[in-house]
Amino acid sequence: GGIGNTTLAQVVYNDQRVQDHFHLRMWVCLPESMDVARATKEIIESATKGAAAQPAGLANLDSLHGIVRDLVKSKRFLLVLDNAWCEDTQEWQTLFAPLKYGHPGSVILVTSRSCKVADAAGAAEMVCLNGLPDEAYWELFKQYAFGDEEPADHPELVIIGKKIAHKFKGSPLAAKTVGVMLSSDISAKHWSTVMTSGLWELDQGAGDILPALRLSYQYLPAHLKRCFTYCALFPE
Repeated sequence: GGIGNTTLAQVVYNDQRVQDHFHLRMWVCLPESMDVARATKEIIESATKGAAAQPAGLANLDSLHGIVRDLVKSKRFLLVLDNAWCEDTQEWQTLFAPLKYGHPGSVILVTSRSCKVADAAGAAEMVCLNGLPDEAYWELFKQYAFGDEEPADHPELVIIGKKIAHKFKGSPLAAKTVGVMLSSDISAKHWSTVMTSGLWELDQGAGDILPALRLSYQYLPAHLKRCFTYCALFPE
């Protein structure tokens, strides 16, 4: 996570050439747990900008599919399904069923952290984003970590900072999240504490953003931590 899948998809989605090419563009952010009816409703809302009529039978999946079918029929559409987690092929087939009535050349773009999701969704082509190369990544990281300070004036921090940056495997989100946190205390003691934190041992996979987010949370003021805890009470 944090590599930039969503950002890249947004750039493509908003490109003028893309807008001119497709008759209809839709963007839906998927929850972690797939709900086909809910996702279909959000496709309708995106396609109609929320102006679709809400018939009594709208909760019925067949009714929802009928609306989607009418919306995309004979139109070349682009549908972005962002942040997908579902690995159930049947769920994807059900979601996609009414979309087959679109005009040839229509595109469904799914963003996900998992290759298994792409397989389940029946992706015709998979594009895997890698992290930034080391040199470019360091340039980004030091902008956030040093702020207005000149890195050359802090050679010890440069050494520590590069070791910290290496842990992020090129993730831009991690560079920003932890970089900003480091900039609050430009001292070798603080940076060394972050570098040796036991939270790094909780990494769950290559490119996993969670250790960086945990570190950022750990150094938040107490009142902001309470805000995050409060927000966790609400469903996604």
